[in-house]
Amino acid sequence: MKFIIYPLLIFTFLNSCTEKRISNSKKKNTIPESSISVKIDSLFVLQNIKDLNFVENLHWDFENLYLDKSKKQKFEKLNNKDKIKFLFHVVKQEDGHEIDKEWIKMDLQAFVVAKQSKINNFTPTIIKVYGTDFTAVILVNLDDNKNIISTFPIYNIENSGPAISEDTLIVTRPKIKCHFMKNVIHLYKITGTNFLQNEKIQSFYVDSITYKASIDNNGIVRTVKIDSTRYKKNCELDYFQSY
Repeated sequence: MKFIIYPLLIFTFLNSCTEKRISNSKKKNTIPESSISVKIDSLFVLQNIKDLNFVENLHWDFENLYLDKSKKQKFEKLNNKDKIKFLFHVVKQEDGHEIDKEWIKMDLQAFVVAKQSKINNFTPTIIKVYGTDFTAVILVNLDDNKNIISTFPIYNIENSGPAISEDTLIVTRPKIKCHFMKNVIHLYKITGTNFLQNEKIQSFYVDSITYKASIDNNGIVRTVKIDSTRYKKNCELDYFQSY
């Protein structure tokens, strides 16, 4: 049996407490602090971003996307034709199936939020996607004529909230953090799990997996798993409630 956890249960997780390492690794993964540059032109508000922490503070009014609530810097919005071009075959449902083109046109909104330094004859470009209970960030490598060389989903998540499996196990939607360094992206995937006992939350486990995605000179993105760790915390579910 699987269903979405009720808000009353969600709000019972309020404060993060003492953590206990239960991995064989000795050093905890750290996520670098945010660092972004200023507006450079009308299409690309940000250049050479170091991470995606700024995404959590963007202002989306369901029609347009702005750098902040002042609405002074608006991101380029993709039309239906470009949404299909950039997103079809890239964004996926939770079960791995492709999202229907009509769903992409009717429900998803996509915005160009940044571009990275040019690699050979292509430019890595970051696209933020919003939808009903859906969020994604896509890396698209574009040549000078804006033709797609390759694409890579940095994250692609149905964010309707944590799920309960078999009435006892809470599994949160994963949080994805990343750090950009030239042609390399370090990805940190964090997922929380917890067993319910007598409808009360007991210890909370956080699984962290680190990946490295490298963009070669031909624009191909290759991903390898670097590390996997687990932490034990008392109250952590609130961290996973938004994206």
